[in-house]
Amino acid sequence: MNRNRLLIGAAAILLIWVGGNLALHFGQKRHDRLDYNIDQLFPPDKPPPPGEIYASTLAAIMDHELHTGFGWRPNDFFLWGPKVAADNNSDRQLGIIQAVRETTRIFKDHLTKVSSNQYDPNLVIADTDFRNDAEKWILPSPEGKYDDGVKHLRMYVAGLHTTPPSSRELNTRAVELIRLIQTWTDLLGDAHANLYRSTKDDGSPVHSWDCDHYFYHSQGYAHVMYHMM
Repeated sequence: MNRNRLLIGAAAILLIWVGGNLALHFGQKRHDRLDYNIDQLFPPDKPPPPGEIYASTLAAIMDHELHTGFGWRPNDFFLWGPKVAADNNSDRQLGIIQAVRETTRIFKDHLTKVSSNQYDPNLVIADTDFRNDAEKWILPSPEGKYDDGVKHLRMYVAGLHTTPPSSRELNTRAVELIRLIQTWTDLLGDAHANLYRSTKDDGSPVHSWDCDHYFYHSQGYAHVMYHMM
């Protein structure tokens, strides 16, 4: 009788473990897809003011990470954090927020500002919000600050539609676009170096179980660039 109970208990634990991993796998596959169709949201025959697509897409990327699936993961309980157990999405989201920060910074500093012009106030706040510590639990929580960043990106979009516009439109100078591409190139260079590294910053070797951290972090970079392009 005791042996049967042990076998049943072991089988139940195995089923829970397998079921949990399958749920995480397929849940992650679904979470990785951002259903955001620019052609449908912004028909070519109704051109939006310059800057609306850029800001709206950036807001959609972060809103999806905060409110879809398990939400923001890098600051969760340690078993779900970026170094233990179900950590792939945590690493991916750390890459996403880094790419979002740099993409927002270029938007604020260059794509909507030329020389001595003032910064757009909503973009200043969004840029500051997105730089909150991604792994901090509270005081303040990243979820709250990132939500506020998304809110101010949408306030920026609303300001494009006022008369006169209260938000600074995106300029179309090629030199400013080059700055964005250079910034993304720097991120891709970081991803490339991490994927090929053999030692960590402290000199210890990169083991086979470390590789997925670098891979999913790089995937986060690529996710942001893909949708922004």
